[in-house]
Amino acid sequence: MNEGLSWLEDALARTAAFGHTPPRAKALCEAGNIAGSFGELEIATARLEESVVIWRELGDNTGV
Repeated sequence: MNEGLSWLEDALARTAAFGHTPPRAKALCEAGNIAGSFGELEIATARLEESVVIWRELGDNTGV
């Protein structure tokens, strides 16, 4: 796994308790994009889907 993705995954795990925030949704989207570029499709799908859920909860269609 890529170093950047590892860093993002660690940050996401440590900040999960803060809830659904725009920075978390952005980080999930970036983690999904990085994972996808390295062929980690299961990770990419999971992160991108979670990002979409958060953006929808926040009412931010631009994020979706």
